[in-house]
Amino acid sequence: MIERFNGPYLKHNGDWDETLPIGQVVAEEQDGRLHCVIYSCPCGCGDLQAINTQGSHLPKSWDGSFDDQNRLTLSPSVNRTSACLSHYFITNGVVQWC
Repeated sequence: MIERFNGPYLKHNGDWDETLPIGQVVAEEQDGRLHCVIYSCPCGCGDLQAINTQGSHLPKSWDGSFDDQNRLTLSPSVNRTSACLSHYFITNGVVQWC
């Protein structure tokens, strides 16, 4: 289990090797706007989480941002309803378990 995410590794074209060390974040941008963040589940199960941060897309999207120190914040919480069933917030790069 991790308690903190490292700063983002930005990719603009969505082309990456699909292996992420735990705590590393891939942030995809389109037209200068955050499109999606991808990271390994902080519980340690190894599943990749792709979080939609485009408010106009259904079924669900999150508000995602990085502060001036490149720390990720997601809102609302991420509540996995399958696999490991983790439920957590990420605020300023810190995982807050529910």
